[in-house]
Amino acid sequence: MTLPVWPGTVPATARDGWQMPSMYVAPIATEMEGGNQRLRSRPGSNVAIVEYPLVPLTLAEWGYFDTFIRTTLGNGASRFTMSLIIAGVATSKTVQLNEGKSPVVRQQDGLMHVTMQLRVYGL
Repeated sequence: MTLPVWPGTVPATARDGWQMPSMYVAPIATEMEGGNQRLRSRPGSNVAIVEYPLVPLTLAEWGYFDTFIRTTLGNGASRFTMSLIIAGVATSKTVQLNEGKSPVVRQQDGLMHVTMQLRVYGL
């Protein structure tokens, strides 16, 4: 099945960079005798959580973004591909809204400011 692609009518550029509060899925911890822990990574642990603030969107761009999230992604439930700047290079990655949570949106000075919390696969 082909994944939806970020719409070309909406800039995918981060406003002022992005933050990575979690570089990977936490390993499974097992308590051992003596108080130490055994840590084991999980399959698919190469998923990072990224706070991604988009450059401010015009109202027209906002309309395309809103349709993409609500209709194409089924209210944010689907994975999609998107170009992210990683180490200064544009790279296409499979992403998903973290836990399907809605992007944070605020309107100011006639522009829409959107921040998404993304699960970035293979980062």
